[in-house]
Formats: sequence, C-alpha cells, structure tokens
Amino acid sequence: DVTLVCDDQTQFPAHKLVLSACSPLLADILLNHPHSHPHIYMSGVTQQVMQSIIQLMYLGKAIISQKSRSEFMEVAKELEIESIKHNGVVTVDAFNDKNINNFIFVDE
Repeated sequence: DVTLVCDDQTQFPAHKLVLSACSPLLADILLNHPHSHPHIYMSGVTQQVMQSIIQLMYLGKAIISQKSRSEFMEVAKELEIESIKHNGVVTVDAFNDKNINNFIFVDE
C-alpha cells in the first residue's frame, strides 16, 4: 500500500505498517501525509541499497555489497532505522560481534 522509488525510478512496493514499524522517519511521513497509496521518492538512494534496506526491514537481515556498505549505513541512519532484532536488540550504527551475522557482505 506504499511504493518506494529510488534514484533510477525503480519502484519497490511495500507495506505502510512494516515501514512505520522500522523507521520513525517513514512513520512520521506516512502519518502526516495520508494517502491511499503514497509514492515516496528516496533521493540519492540506489536500487541496490534500497533493495538491501527493504530486506532489512522485512527479514531483519540484509545482503550488501562491500562497495555499498557505507551508502547502506548512511541511508539506514537517515531513515532512523535504529535497531534490528537478533538475539535481542542491536544497533546498526556499528558492525560488531553481536550484529555482524545480520549482514552478508559480497564482493562485486
């Protein structure tokens, strides 16, 4: 019931409930701009990173290329995605022993 649009105009269908639960920023946008099916343009976000962000929101894990690692973290911070669940709540602000298993880094 919502569509996220990245820089190359690729559209990612999603659910308002999931986005709102994962991102206080998106929750605020959706609450303050009610629409039956909003399109949210994610300026500066590549298709690959958007796909990884959505994986994180829906699955609690994400596959990220090594070259996209910093962009992924920047977008996660901008969206205020503060934590993911894996044996408790951990932050995505830093990769450490507690949460490194939630991210799969691939070389391109």
